[in-house]
Formats: sequence, structure tokens, C-alpha cells
Amino acid sequence: MAFLKTITPQKWLTIAVFNFLIVGLLGLMMRLKMVIPMPWMHQKFFLHAHSHFAFSGWVTHALMVLLLFGVLKIVQSSSSSRDLWKGNLLILANLVTAYGMLVSFVLQGYGRYSITFATLSIFVSYFFAVYVWKRCAQWARTKDQLLVCNWFKGALVFFVLSSLGTFALSYLMMIKSVDTHKQLASVYFYLHFQYNGWFMFACLGLFHHWLQTRGIHLKRAKVLLYTFLGACIPTYFLSVLWWKDMPDWLYGLVIVTSIAQLVVWFVWLVELWKKKALLRPHSTLLVRFLLLVVGVAFSIKLVLQALSLIPELSQFAYGFRPIVIGYLHLVLLVIISIFIMAFLFMNDYLRENLIVRVGVITTVFGVLFNELVLMLQGLAGMLRIFIHHTHQMLVVASVIICLGLIGILIGQRRKPLK
Repeated sequence: MAFLKTITPQKWLTIAVFNFLIVGLLGLMMRLKMVIPMPWMHQKFFLHAHSHFAFSGWVTHALMVLLLFGVLKIVQSSSSSRDLWKGNLLILANLVTAYGMLVSFVLQGYGRYSITFATLSIFVSYFFAVYVWKRCAQWARTKDQLLVCNWFKGALVFFVLSSLGTFALSYLMMIKSVDTHKQLASVYFYLHFQYNGWFMFACLGLFHHWLQTRGIHLKRAKVLLYTFLGACIPTYFLSVLWWKDMPDWLYGLVIVTSIAQLVVWFVWLVELWKKKALLRPHSTLLVRFLLLVVGVAFSIKLVLQALSLIPELSQFAYGFRPIVIGYLHLVLLVIISIFIMAFLFMNDYLRENLIVRVGVITTVFGVLFNELVLMLQGLAGMLRIFIHHTHQMLVVASVIICLGLIGILIGQRRKPLK
């Protein structure tokens, strides 16, 4: 395994974009099955493969590489050869479990092999969390670095915590429980601490590190960190407001933390705008466009989160599958995935040329079109209105996303713009 000492972050991250394409192709296959008879394809098996590989093969893989190489810079440590091998081994182990889940879920759904790979993936996440936690303690020397490390430590805690939802669901399946509320609570527990914990905190930590390397320091950065840290656990209960027996004090805490997140986020955005942090020479036009999309989407997400405090609205929305899927795609695709793409360009991990620009714009258009159609489906269901050809429109959105990602990958073989 000598290649573990020679493989570069750029190669790992190119693999990440390729994995993103696989996620898109799986999504395309599921959308095609809705409009074309495909009796050989098991929809639920592909759904499990799609979601697990999106989490582990795309987002987690990319974040692991960016944390280890982009921030902690294991290649520059005093024992660089040993640390480089360890870091690459963790990345490879996660990638092996991700591809194991991809193949096994497609072939058998939840079965012996898929559960084995999923369990191994969780243990890899534990080893990664311990390794990065120790590296953060060695790396942080200034207040700014300590702030970034606290973002990452929060991400790692929630990364580990999310696995409890998986174990809880496994236990319910083992005892053959038919309590759908407990099953949903377990699934939402995992999703919440992946989306709003591991993914979100890691991305915000990466962004603050990028700002600091360019001499941009935000006074509200620490307030944003501790507000989001304090809100992450209480806001989980937004996902289970359909439980009628929630104590008043807990519901009150959820209200306070949800509103606090919204207020602090907009205060932080105003400071970021006043600092003109995203203007040249700090970023290109493409990067500014991507970050604008992410910022607007995250603001919408927090507003929707606050609106879901109304129990009747929450129960109504969670009763329509397209709305739930639309919300999950808003976070994973529009916020997390587009931010990661932006960050790869911000740090020159991906080349930027004409083909790549067209590919990125195409991908973003497909993602936004996909989100629009999902939300239309949800609203139509709530209003009891039928909209024709939405399944066909989702197929078109998936094709656009895949074509955009193919363009980005092809563009990596061309020379970057000067």
C-alpha cells in the first residue's frame, strides 16, 4: 500500500466528485423507474444505496480529505510520513466501506453484507474522530485556530452521536418493533446530527479557516459557533414535534434555540457582507456565485426550521413525502454539496476553466431545478392539486446534474485559467 504515501489531496477530491456523479446516476435511475418500466430494478435497494453512498462516498469522504489535508495539513507535520500514511489509510477505509455499501445495498438492500459495511463505516468514523481530535489539540496555537478546531470538534462529536440513531433503528428491527414513531425518531436522529451536526459544523469550520488564512476575522464568529452548538441538540426535537407528549419546557427550549440560530446567522451574514470578504482577490466570480447560492439556501433552511415550530404546520409538512425529500435535498445538495464544490475551487483543489465553469453552472441549475420540482410536488399535495409531468421533470433535473458533473471531471484534464 505504498500509494498511501504518494496519493495527493487533489486525487482524493477528484474521486469525491466522481462519487458525487455516482450519487447523481443512482438518483437518475430511481427517477427513470417512475416513468419507464424497469422490473429488474428494486427501487428501495437503490434508494438505500443512493443515500448511504451520498453520505459516506461523497460528503464524508470530501470532508475527511479537506480536514486532514486542507486544515490540519498532516503532510507538513514533523512526522509527516507516518501521519500521511495514517490519514490516507482512514480516507481509504471510509472509501472501501462506502463502495461496499453501494454494491451490497443495490444487490440485497438491508442484508448481511450491507449491514456489515455500514457498521464498519461507523467504526471508521470513530477512529477518524479520535485522530482529528488529537491533531486539533496539536495544531491549534492561536485563538483563531482554536475557534476553527472548536467547529471541528463539534462536528466530530455530532458525527459520533449520529450513529446512536443507527444503532437504535437496528435494535428496533432486531426486536421486530412495529412502532413507527420510534423508527422515525431513530432515522431523524441520525439525519439531524449528520446534516446539522457533522456536515454543517465541518463546513462552517472550513469556511472560517479560509477567512482566517486571508486575514479576515469576524467578531461574531464565536457567537455563531456557540449558538449553533447550543442549538444542535434541542433542534432535533423539531423533527419529532408530531409526538404529542413533549413537555412544555422542552418545546420552549426548541423555540428559543431555533430563533436564536436564525437571528445570529443573519447578524453574522451582515458582518461578513460589511467585511467584503468574498470580493477579489479573495475569490473568483464562480466561487462568489456558489457561496451566494449556499448563503441564500441556508437562510431559507433556517426560516423553514423556524416555521416548523408551529406544530400543526410541522405535522402537515411531515405528512407529505415530497416536502421531506425536498428539505433533505435542500440541505444535502444545495447547501452542503455546493459549498464543498465552492471550497474545492477556493483552495485550488479543482481546476477552473471554461469547461469546468459550464459544468458547475449546469450542475447548480440542475440542483435548483430539482429542488423546485420537489417543492412543487409537496405544495401540490398539500393543496390537493395535481401537476402533470413532475416525474419527467425530475428525470430532466437528474440528467442535467449528471451532465454538469461529467463536465467538471472532463475539465480537470484541461489547463486552468490564469
